[in-house]
Amino acid sequence: MARNGEAVKGQKSPRSPLMREVNDRIFEILSQLGSEDGEFLCECHDETCVQTIQMTLSEYAALQAQPDRPPLKLPRHPD
Repeated sequence: MARNGEAVKGQKSPRSPLMREVNDRIFEILSQLGSEDGEFLCECHDETCVQTIQMTLSEYAALQAQPDRPPLKLPRHPD
């Protein structure tokens, strides 16, 4: 990992898998609480991104069910 939160060229940031784990845990907790909606962290590779995405738990469950699912991220955020 390079300084200033930028990945070394050709090297993926470890942020996306970590944010996915956090989002999966948020989903589990909200499901246990009987919530219908949630606020999830953007899983883009920008180390400084702190934006969130609101969606229903049904939408998030459908995303989780996709094999090789893409990162949950806001439009125009880095892959």
